[in-house]
Formats: sequence, structure tokens, C-alpha cells
Amino acid sequence: MKVLLDTSVLVSALIESHPHHEWCLHWLQRVHRREVIGIVSTHSLLELYAVLTRLPVHPPIVPAVALQLIEHNLYSKVEFVRLSIDDYMNLIKLLVEREIRGGRVYDALIAAAGQQAQVEAVITLNPSHFEQLIRGVPVLSP
Repeated sequence: MKVLLDTSVLVSALIESHPHHEWCLHWLQRVHRREVIGIVSTHSLLELYAVLTRLPVHPPIVPAVALQLIEHNLYSKVEFVRLSIDDYMNLIKLLVEREIRGGRVYDALIAAAGQQAQVEAVITLNPSHFEQLIRGVPVLSP
């Protein structure tokens, strides 16, 4: 089964103090054990780095540690999906049709990567962000 891992899940899986850490870590561990195929948008890769390096945790996660977390937990364990320029243009047209604007466009970008990879489920802490973007695919959250 292919599952799209939203950035929110990746952050929570890597941060023990996060309220949903156990649930998210379970999904990442399933990917590591190859029980499911983890799909991650290339956008999420950079978004994860940005979030990890600005989280108000003590001690702070410095850039080198964020890189280590990403390399160890994702780099050779998930499939990264990137969109072509044509995919971006088609996504923008879809956003216009659905009148989606602002920060929600980034969720749409992640959803488009999931659709391209033909995922069978979306794993997220923000189900309402994805339910309207990926139709016919279950959106799972705690």
C-alpha cells in the first residue's frame, strides 16, 4: 500500500514532545519496515527542514541535526515525488477552478504529488486540508 506522508506527520514523527508523536512515528516505522510504501512530496522535504530548524524546542534543532534527521529517517526509506512544470501549471489551473488560495496551495502541491504516485491513503494531522484535494482516497489522522 502506498501512503502519502504529509509534512505534519513527518514533523510529529521526529519530535518526541509532539502530542501526536506516537501515532505519526507508527506510520514512519511502518515505512521503515517496508509494510507500506511512504510517498513524500519534494516540497515536504524542504518544508520539514524549515519547520525542524524553527521549532521552539530545547535544545533547538540546528541545521546539521535537521539534516541528519532527514537523512536517517527519510532519504533512502521513502519515495520522493516531484512535479514537472506542466504539473505545476495544471495544479494552478485547478487551484483557480476551486478558488484555493494562500497557504492551502502548499497542501494542494503535496496532494498533487500523492495523486501522481497513485497513493492509496493520505496520512496527515490536517485532514480537512486534504479531503477536498484528493478525492476517492482515504485521509487518515489520529
